[in-house]
Amino acid sequence: MPQSIIMQKLESFPQNFPARTNSMGTGTTTLQFTSEIRELGLSEYTEEEINKYQVLHPIGNSFEGKGIIEDGSEHDLIAVSRDETFNIFRTQDDFLLFSDAKKAIIEHGIKRLTEGTYDHGEGNVFKSEKITIDLSSLKEEIQAGALGRIRGGWWRGLQIADVEVAY
Repeated sequence: MPQSIIMQKLESFPQNFPARTNSMGTGTTTLQFTSEIRELGLSEYTEEEINKYQVLHPIGNSFEGKGIIEDGSEHDLIAVSRDETFNIFRTQDDFLLFSDAKKAIIEHGIKRLTEGTYDHGEGNVFKSEKITIDLSSLKEEIQAGALGRIRGGWWRGLQIADVEVAY
């Protein structure tokens, strides 16, 4: 399954867990969805302390057809829902890394978390902003700084001795 990592800058993050969004629906009163953030503790990453959270994010899909229950009875179906999960990693310098799901699921989850959490004096508001990268200044920084220097390489199976330049 394709996986994505999305990085955003933290603006506001819930203080009490689990943090739930308000119920959001599809236009009908019978289909209401609530996403939830659970605190998992420190991540597996060992070079710095990064907190890990899991988002439970139910989504609905339109569907037309017959549903068959275990007792054999048939029912018309117009929609189905499924529970999706993805992780949030919160760095010490207030960046959020969203991972372990498809990009569309994560983006939909971020939107629901942003629109569905309100401050009722509890400090449980979620808000983050997209990060933009200026590629031209990044190119200059890489060329001028230590980031652009090649420190080593692995030339497996090429049978070339003393490689000095690689493209």
